Amino acid sequence: MNANSPNDEALRQEFRDLGMPPDSSLHFDHERWMETTKKRDRLTPAVRLKGVPYGFSAAAIVLAAALIGIPAILHAPHATATPRNHPHPARIYPWRPLGLMMLHMVTPTEGWGFADTGTAVSGNTVYRSSGGLGFWKPVGYTTTRLTGMIATTVLNLRDAFYTAVHRHPSVVTVDRTTDGGAHWSKTTFRVPMTFGPSAYFSGGLQQAWLNPSKGAILLGGGPAKTTSEVRLYMSFDGGKTWSLRAVHGRNLPGYGLLALSQGHQVWLLVGSTLWHSPNDGRSWYKATLSASNGVPAHVLGIPQFNASGVNGAVVARVGNKSIVYTTRNGGLTWHATSPVPISSSLYLFRLNQSHLWLWNVSQIPNKKVSEILWSSTNGGVTWQNDGTPKGVPIHTSRSTPGSFESYRFVNPTTGFVTWDVNGWPSYYESVNSGKTWHLVTPKARLSTKQLSDINGTLEGP
Repeated sequence: MNANSPNDEALRQEFRDLGMPPDSSLHFDHERWMETTKKRDRLTPAVRLKGVPYGFSAAAIVLAAALIGIPAILHAPHATATPRNHPHPARIYPWRPLGLMMLHMVTPTEGWGFADTGTAVSGNTVYRSSGGLGFWKPVGYTTTRLTGMIATTVLNLRDAFYTAVHRHPSVVTVDRTTDGGAHWSKTTFRVPMTFGPSAYFSGGLQQAWLNPSKGAILLGGGPAKTTSEVRLYMSFDGGKTWSLRAVHGRNLPGYGLLALSQGHQVWLLVGSTLWHSPNDGRSWYKATLSASNGVPAHVLGIPQFNASGVNGAVVARVGNKSIVYTTRNGGLTWHATSPVPISSSLYLFRLNQSHLWLWNVSQIPNKKVSEILWSSTNGGVTWQNDGTPKGVPIHTSRSTPGSFESYRFVNPTTGFVTWDVNGWPSYYESVNSGKTWHLVTPKARLSTKQLSDINGTLEGP
């Protein structure tokens, strides 16, 4: 090493003597930073994020704009994506009157209707309502049109049965749906007539269903008014198969109204006599109903049971009064409630074990009755006279008197009644437990063609 060359220590001293600027990371000028920040705040007051340095605020804003803008660009509509020859949407027809030949409301807003399009009296279109009695839409088609004798049973919003008897030849068709009417399955069986294969079926049809599996069909008729055949058929698999259980003249008392209750019990009202079968129709016995003084009762209607077939009620005339009998064991025993001072033309409706109605109204036009509606909210312990219901054409003084068909309540306040006026059903609704009613015209979206052509096909929603 040259003697005149600086050694290591001398070099270190020269480096320390150099004028170096202060290290910014170690010597932070707080006053200068605050002054710079204030100037930036004055320039961009709306962009500044509280408590965050300006550099971070700007970066967050840019990032947010990117996240929002990119999806918007990706999903923005482009003029070139619209076809030049786009087809016109299906025409939506106006709401027009719908001729429902049979109607079953399940709730105040949901129900079933059976009819063809428009006001045709025959067809196989199934309608459903989801907005009350006034507005309907088609949901499906039964396999059989509304011809011959028809019986419909609605169990709930899913399960329904539609039974038709073709008079010649005597064939029974049973349609069943389990999806609210969209799809129907069919079962058909012949009715053997002792009068020969060419017999013309001209009798009656009754059906009753205890649940979606167990049902019964009662047929009565023959080739002449002086002769009749009555047959009871039972199904235990939802209508897929049917077996003949009883024949009038052997082990069936006759033709009448039909009902089922729990177990193997079947009920048949023939005239004013109530018959009971404890073994699915194989044998029959008279059901004895009487007042506390032993006066025999004349039954005025078929018993009504709840969905399980356990609790039920039936009305009967005893002397010059009427009594509702209730049961809690499917009809094995009956208990009399308080009497009502009316002895004829009483129609019972049972909503549940507490809510009962009795309406003194006639199904025969121009027959004068009191027209009073009675109601009970305690199972018949006491009855309230609600007077003559207003709004329905029951007064015989009207120029076109109607005839009562049926009524039902879906809750303690909401009810529906069907009235026959000049051969066509009219429908009324009550929201105050039957005291007043108002006419409701069912409507559907129908074309002009559908109002006159029973083969029209509904278009639009």
